[in-house]
Amino acid sequence: ALTREHEALYNFVENNKQICTEKEKQKMLNRLTKSAEIQARVDEEYFLANTQGHQMRLKWENTLKNCYQIILELEKQRIEVLCNILNRYNLHMSSFEKTLKHSQKQIEQVVQRVDMDEDIKKLVEENNITVEGSKAEFLIADYYEEDNKSFMSKDRRKAAIKFKLQRLEDTIAKTRKDREGLEKLMKTYAANPSFSNQQNREEIELLLDEITLKLNLLEATSSKLSLTLSRIEGKPESCYPLSDSISKWKDKVRTVSTVSGILIGVDNETTACSLGKCKVLFNFTPEHENELTLKEGDLVDIYAKEENGWWFGALKGQKGHFPSGFVEELPVISSIQSSEG
Repeated sequence: ALTREHEALYNFVENNKQICTEKEKQKMLNRLTKSAEIQARVDEEYFLANTQGHQMRLKWENTLKNCYQIILELEKQRIEVLCNILNRYNLHMSSFEKTLKHSQKQIEQVVQRVDMDEDIKKLVEENNITVEGSKAEFLIADYYEEDNKSFMSKDRRKAAIKFKLQRLEDTIAKTRKDREGLEKLMKTYAANPSFSNQQNREEIELLLDEITLKLNLLEATSSKLSLTLSRIEGKPESCYPLSDSISKWKDKVRTVSTVSGILIGVDNETTACSLGKCKVLFNFTPEHENELTLKEGDLVDIYAKEENGWWFGALKGQKGHFPSGFVEELPVISSIQSSEG
């Protein structure tokens, strides 16, 4: 609403320059300057509020994860107690006379079938949510400049979006450095276990999950603004990572954007299991910091294949996204086939 009022005031000043006196013109310019300052301050507060909202959501997700672990441990303890009770009852019944032996054998058979790990596995399977149903949705920032029906001219919309993109890129660069620092700390702990304990490593893993999800949210917002800028400039709409995960819906008051299917800790999970290798056919120069630089003949490890035509992998110790159309996937030969050959 504040931006809409500012734009209306801006258009009013522009349209009435010729018919106003110098005093009235100066008065309107002063109002316009004050309105612009208020708009800039409110815009910054809106950005900080969105960032704080993401942080609170991440803390909430980790709290749920900790609660799940506590409940799982309590369930294990409960099953252990029940198993001990049954074992003691079995020993007690074995001391009775022959008249109770038949019943004792039946109880013994039931006790022998108790498998704590298998029971826990069945419990998890029965209460497990499918991958499709477990995709989380996060609200991301929507800006007035993205609306084609706004009062702003194309040039002013472009300038405003470029400013916000630059701010996002700066935040993404800082967040990526923070994540690299945590990854180095994790490697140090892994190489020197005496430097930390299990609790410290778990806390670092949680922080790494938080900062990875924060980075994905910032990159999704950047992709959304980049697509809007391409439409304004009349350029072909490039396919950005996570762009297929962003959806919009409108109500009578506002437009809301959400990003779904973001995986926490995607780097750690994908590096644990490579899908294979691919050979680079054409050179590729990245346009974003989360993309790999490819040169013809390079061999890239594939960790994930996204539906939007972008893959995630690693090259020379660097991880990032790259277009699948620039590479050729190499055939995977299993260990069984090689041993037979």
